[in-house]
Amino acid sequence: MQLDESKISSRTNPELEILLFPERQPQESLRRTPDCEHIHKEMAKSGVTLTLLWHEYCESCRQSQEIPLMYTQFCNHYRQYASTTKATMHIHRKPGEQAEVDWAGQVAHWVDRDTGDSNDAYVFVAVLSSSKYAYVEAFSSQDLECWITAHVHAYAFFGGVTRVLIPDNLKTGVTKPSWYTPVINKTYHERLHDPAQ
Repeated sequence: MQLDESKISSRTNPELEILLFPERQPQESLRRTPDCEHIHKEMAKSGVTLTLLWHEYCESCRQSQEIPLMYTQFCNHYRQYASTTKATMHIHRKPGEQAEVDWAGQVAHWVDRDTGDSNDAYVFVAVLSSSKYAYVEAFSSQDLECWITAHVHAYAFFGGVTRVLIPDNLKTGVTKPSWYTPVINKTYHERLHDPAQ
């Protein structure tokens, strides 16, 4: 193949590579690229997983007669997207200084082996903010008594109490939610300030 020198000198290296070595160029994939922006929005919803979204993506590909990516490639596409769009900030926390507490988002269920009855279980979670060391316990209710008992058990498990306790704006511990000055349940507030009660 004879090339005109004037045409070669005006081209960039990538353009020359395409011209001289067309067989080295990546072939256009026949597989459909997932909509990572949609996936990112869906992942913010409670109970949504990448596996669930991959199954939906595969079904959508089948309906439009396209070839879906395998699960690992689907996840890689999403991770690359998330790493470039997600704003993160490191927050320094002293070990043992604070704990975050809340009821887990979804109700668990258990079956009594003797009676066969299905029962609800509300899951309490306490996490030390620095180490992410967690305590988890299930209760039959989300009432104030269970909430206080959960704290006592968590601190016994951790072997001490933290200086700062961060509850979410949950109904059990917070009477009036507010971004700046939430009103803490009176009994909960008293127990936090005098755990000997």
